[in-house]
Amino acid sequence: MKKKVLSSLMVMGLSAAMIGGATFAWFTDSATNTANTFTAGTLKIAVNGHEVESYTYNFSVDGKLQPGDIVTKTSAGAKGKSEIVIENTGNLDLALFNRLELTDSVDDGVNLADALYFTDYSMEFLNWDESPYRPAGDYQVDNFITDEKFKDGPSGDAVKATAGADGKLSLSEFANNNWDIAGGWDIDSLKPGSKIKLTYQIKFNEGAGNEYQGKSVQGQWVTKARQLNEKALQDEFPGTYSYLVTNLATQKNK
Repeated sequence: MKKKVLSSLMVMGLSAAMIGGATFAWFTDSATNTANTFTAGTLKIAVNGHEVESYTYNFSVDGKLQPGDIVTKTSAGAKGKSEIVIENTGNLDLALFNRLELTDSVDDGVNLADALYFTDYSMEFLNWDESPYRPAGDYQVDNFITDEKFKDGPSGDAVKATAGADGKLSLSEFANNNWDIAGGWDIDSLKPGSKIKLTYQIKFNEGAGNEYQGKSVQGQWVTKARQLNEKALQDEFPGTYSYLVTNLATQKNK
């Protein structure tokens, strides 16, 4: 299954259901805005080095931007490429399900998300020791978009196929695509210590017209963490287990 674009727009929620008596509940997440620390759970994730039970990062873009402006920021706060590192900091294998959700993006028939697009996007897949867990030549570092050009080959073609007639992948085009499975979910899996590093840049289209003046867009990137068990995944994400297990096979045990 193909890899895709993730933006700097995240809502992370993780919670654990413990074994009690003879009743078992699968480990799942919840999209909450708390920051409680697990004391007994082992399904954990860290975002940019901050280990959390729940992590919320909403985004909002308003009409103060001008066409040609870079929307994303570096870690130093300057306009430029952003980076997100998602790491499994627990001791259970986990499944990740990601989806971009846009809200309040259409105003009088104008959608600002149509005019925001990705100029750069890459993904790096790392074991706990920072070594790449993908085989050489197969997505070790996948530069899907570089300087507004799509990568040659199957992975770049898959991302390009979701772009519009202008050859740019907009925020709205990404949010409306089904990616790996129905509902717009992108899927992945991580062994304890493994991580995914995302680097990307988003720009306000230079050709945007006056209709975008004063418009805004809000949204969030939702990530669900699930225990990697076929029965646990069957009801909510059927048919994903085999791929998720295959993906784990390339990763090192910590």
